[in-house]
Amino acid sequence: MDYTLADDAIPVFHQYITERMKKPYFSNARTVRNAMDLARKRMALRLFEQAMSGHNNGMLLADELSVIRGVDFQGLLEDVLAAGDDAILA
Repeated sequence: MDYTLADDAIPVFHQYITERMKKPYFSNARTVRNAMDLARKRMALRLFEQAMSGHNNGMLLADELSVIRGVDFQGLLEDVLAAGDDAILA
């Protein structure tokens, strides 16, 4: 499946990568891939919780399943900001 980054996701993702580069074991493409995988998981959980709460009668639109939003990266950014300077992150 192809994913799209929403406009609000780009600055959060950029800030995540900028902060992550300051930590040990930053590995360029691997770090980016791991971040995208984690954001997709967070997106899936967000959409599941949204559907279970009765939003739109529990139905999801096809485009909702392929758009990664800023909120999906926000948790990653918060984790990296809270980590110590020598923290090993995924």
